[in-house]
Amino acid sequence: MKKKTERAPAPHTVVFVGGGAAGDAWMAAALFSMLADPHRARPILAAKIPAPRALSLAAEVLRESGCDAEGVVVREPTAALVATADVVVTMGNSFRRELLAATPHERREHWLVPEALGSSPAERTRYVFDLIRSRVAMLVLMEGWKRPDISRETARVTRGRRTVEALASL
Repeated sequence: MKKKTERAPAPHTVVFVGGGAAGDAWMAAALFSMLADPHRARPILAAKIPAPRALSLAAEVLRESGCDAEGVVVREPTAALVATADVVVTMGNSFRRELLAATPHERREHWLVPEALGSSPAERTRYVFDLIRSRVAMLVLMEGWKRPDISRETARVTRGRRTVEALASL
């Protein structure tokens, strides 16, 4: 008698909708890849921007954190792509009503990414990175998608939190 083999459920798809050349969504997709178990969830970056090479500051900050962003899957942002997602995350100015209205979702998140203060573009990028890493870690941990080798401590932001007062002094 043949034994039926149970197939593992397909991984959830999280689409990070990018806008502009700041690299926020690209950093989020790369961090998600680092923290999430690929058998449970996978990220897709929906953006018109060319990925890694054009985003040198974001790439530098990702390298500092030990994150490899070369494997980020980038697709054209279309209603069809968004329709395949289990979770859609927009950030900052990437909230495109016409794209999201075409495909209603139970799980949409919009992460406000404030204009970061700081003395240099690198410092501003690190601030945004810390903010995005916190949000990605929370999403991965709350949904139960973390990699087996990632602990809550490993997922947390290692640089100290910045307050508005601390940023104003930079």
